[in-house]
Amino acid sequence: MNHDFSDIDNAMDELDRCGDEHCGHIITSSQIKEMDPKISKWISKKCRSKKIPKTEEEHRINQQNYNACFTKVRKSSKYQKRLTKRKKCEDKKCKSVQQKIKKILSSTRKNLNSF
Repeated sequence: MNHDFSDIDNAMDELDRCGDEHCGHIITSSQIKEMDPKISKWISKKCRSKKIPKTEEEHRINQQNYNACFTKVRKSSKYQKRLTKRKKCEDKKCKSVQQKIKKILSSTRKNLNSF
């Protein structure tokens, strides 16, 4: 069974339509692209250390603190909660479409590995 990448795109569109129909909370790819940089910028401002590091060790600690803060704040953002809620709903309501995507992906992987 041969698939090209348009099969995956079509299946992903089908999953979006299923999610929109059953789950509401419409999140289009353009909304994601628009919101993601804004949220990343906002989190970056919130997590950036005000103190300028004087040593390599301070820089490393600042970076670790920033990464931890960024992950924590991003996970608790309204945007992330909306995506998580949508995903949970899709998992319940759109299983058949997700299985179709898995089949396409596994057959595509097999085809790519056979070269």
